Amino acid sequence: MERVTYPSEAVRVVLDKNYVRLVLDVEADRETTAMFTPDAIPVAVVLNAEGRELGRKVGFVESEPYSQWLKGFKGD
Repeated sequence: MERVTYPSEAVRVVLDKNYVRLVLDVEADRETTAMFTPDAIPVAVVLNAEGRELGRKVGFVESEPYSQWLKGFKGD
C-alpha cells in the first residue's frame, strides 16, 4: 500500500484533508502496535478523536476503493 495506494492523488487528498496518518513499524514498536490488535499486515484502522475505532481494513486495497472507504467516515 505504501507504493501503490497511499501515493495516489485520490487517497492523498482525503488523508490530507481529514486525517492524521500514523504508520507503525510492527517489529520496532510492538507495544503501540498491540493497542490496535492487528489481524494481519497491512491493516488500516480509523479512530475518532476520542480513540474509538470506527473502521478497519485488513490487507491490500487499491486506491479508489480505499479513498471511498475513507470518505465514508467523514461524509465527503
